[in-house]
Amino acid sequence: MQILEQRSLPGGLVRERLRLPGFDADEAVAGDRHPSDFGRTVSGVYRPHHFRGAKESLELWCRDLATRGIFAIAIDAHLHGERSVAGIFHGDKIASLGEEYNIWVHQTSIAHTARISRDP
Repeated sequence: MQILEQRSLPGGLVRERLRLPGFDADEAVAGDRHPSDFGRTVSGVYRPHHFRGAKESLELWCRDLATRGIFAIAIDAHLHGERSVAGIFHGDKIASLGEEYNIWVHQTSIAHTARISRDP
C-alpha cells in the first residue's frame, strides 16, 4: 500500500489517497480511506460505488462514518474512476445495459474488483 496524499478535512477528519496492490500486478487500485482514529482498532466498512461511478461519489458517506468512529474505505472498481479505460463505456442509454457487451463490461468489472492480490 502506498499513501499518495493525506488531507485534513473539517471536523478533525483525514482523507488519505491510496494505491493498493491489485490482482493484476500492472493495475494498482486507487482508493480513499477515512480513518476515524489512528490510535485504536475500530470497525471498518467498504461500500462499492454504482456502475459507471467512482470512489469520489462516496466521499460524504465515508466522512459521516468516520465521524461515528467507523473506518471507511472507497476504491475505484475495475474500469471505473482512476482505473477507467477510454472507450470502454459507450453510449448513455440505460436500455443498452442489457446488451451483451455491457453485460461483459459489468461482469468483468465486478470480477476484477472482487479479486485481491495474493502478495502480502
